[in-house]
Amino acid sequence: MADQFPRLLVLRLPSVFPHFESLSSPKNSIYSKPGNLHSFLATNAASVKVILCAGDTPVTADILHHLPSLQLIVATTAGLDHIDLPECRSRSISITNAGRVFSQNCADLAVGLLIDVLRRISAANRLLRAGFRPITGEYPPASKAMLCSGVTPVTAHILHLLPSLQLIVTTSAGLNHINLPECRRRSIAVANAGQIFSQDCADLAVGLLIDVLRKISAADRFIRAGIWPIRGNYPLGSKF
Repeated sequence: MADQFPRLLVLRLPSVFPHFESLSSPKNSIYSKPGNLHSFLATNAASVKVILCAGDTPVTADILHHLPSLQLIVATTAGLDHIDLPECRSRSISITNAGRVFSQNCADLAVGLLIDVLRRISAANRLLRAGFRPITGEYPPASKAMLCSGVTPVTAHILHLLPSLQLIVTTSAGLNHINLPECRRRSIAVANAGQIFSQDCADLAVGLLIDVLRKISAADRFIRAGIWPIRGNYPLGSKF
């Protein structure tokens, strides 16, 4: 059954086929080895009729000369710059490539990289993950918006290092961690959580007040300790 298929030469196994070697027939497929390619071809590739190659593997006229039986070249890329097309044309060797398979992905990546470079998204990401610590003495992002929490101080120094900043969005209700006079001077808009946490804060405030007055947490710790007197004093303030 294996002899019904033409001999296939794989020049540097493409990364898109990680399991190709294990799935293909060893009787019909041979793989180029690191080292002297010409010696390898002279020894193994005389009867090869098909080549499978990636974009980083040049198929030159010299390589084609070592493949007298070659009839087809299959490129896993859209481009054909790595193949000697005039030589293939003179020998009537057919060529096929990936066509438009990667077109949408390439377009998405191109637009994404363009926006990333113009807006320095990756640079801003590295900066944020570093905890707003300057590495080279200056902050690289040209972003116009900043997202921060209530525990992250936004000082005048940080604002000075962000010349394109136009908006600060904080996830907290308070604004004490932001230098508001500097934001006002530079007309930087500031948005916060507003009254989203108002009811929760009110509940917590009342609960903490009662907890302190009636020593609820202290009583909880006392009971969890096995109702044993500590220094002969019971900290419970409740009457029931």
